[in-house]
Amino acid sequence: MPWQQNNSGGGQGPWGNPGGNQGGGAGGSNGNGGRGQSPWGSNGSGPEDFVTRARRHAARRGGGGGNGPGQAGMGRLIFLGGLALLIIWVGFNSIYQVQPGEAAVVKRFGERNRVEGPGLQFKLPSPLESVTKVSVAQVRETTVGFSENPRNANRSDSLMITGDQNIVDMRVNVQWRAARPENYLFNVDDPVQTVQIAAESAVREIVGRTPIQDALSIGRERIEIATLELLQETLNQYQAGIDIDEVQLQNVQPPKEVKQAFDDVQSAQQDRDKAANKAEAYRNQRIPEARGNAERIRNGALSYFERETKRAQGEAQRFIELLSAYRENPKITRERIYLDTMQQVYGNGKTLVIDSANGASALPYLPLPALTEQTR
Repeated sequence: MPWQQNNSGGGQGPWGNPGGNQGGGAGGSNGNGGRGQSPWGSNGSGPEDFVTRARRHAARRGGGGGNGPGQAGMGRLIFLGGLALLIIWVGFNSIYQVQPGEAAVVKRFGERNRVEGPGLQFKLPSPLESVTKVSVAQVRETTVGFSENPRNANRSDSLMITGDQNIVDMRVNVQWRAARPENYLFNVDDPVQTVQIAAESAVREIVGRTPIQDALSIGRERIEIATLELLQETLNQYQAGIDIDEVQLQNVQPPKEVKQAFDDVQSAQQDRDKAANKAEAYRNQRIPEARGNAERIRNGALSYFERETKRAQGEAQRFIELLSAYRENPKITRERIYLDTMQQVYGNGKTLVIDSANGASALPYLPLPALTEQTR
């Protein structure tokens, strides 16, 4: 056949491969000079090997190496996936929530930058900016005179010297808030300890100006107000960002070693005050009564004075009129005076009239006043 002819004297098939032996046709035996092959390959493997090679070639053209369209699509997917991860990471590191009653201090490269209020806020992702939240509405408490360490249970920080050189056992509770968070975070190292030390110093200074009797009784409110003002002034000088809401004296009493003596003094003072109050009540009762009696006597004397004065004036006027009448008609005036005098004499006297029938049995002495009472 024509495809069996070649220059080397060996036959080839239609695929360009040698087909036959050196001297003959397709059925010849293989030799060193002219080997016979099948039309599917040099190794005589058949159609399966051709399909496998075709699939490999198609795979290399569609998604293998080089700059084909499969490689570009895979690059876009990788880029979009990385971008999505970047957006998620930025969202988690940049958006944050500030609750009501809180304030967020934003630090940029470790330095305070701004303060944000409640709500949804945004910042640059870490490590560019970081956020520290502070509760500005929470009321914190600090005590003075209580030992927080169990090993110092026998230690008493509540003993203070008063203005009159006495010792008083006083315990104080301080309520405060972190009003300015930027100063609260950056200007003081330990805010709780700062408040405690400043409060102890302030209360000792105020108690040192106050007598012990005032500290034990009526001066407690004044000590609280003065301590609050002095403590707030000290913290403002520190720029601690702390506002003091209230200072309360929880326990004010003499030391236990001398408490009995103080109780005796207090009891004596209470007895003294009780007696003084009783005397004051008696005074308040008797003085108005005495003033009322004095006013009544004075009014009676004035009435008597006016009455006697007017009577004397009337008698004098009557005598003047009588004298004038006597000068005009002496005889008639004398008879009138006589009749008036007799009327007064007989009008004030007691007269008993005995008729003849009863007079015969009358004794020489009779109880005339008694008989007069019987006849009435």
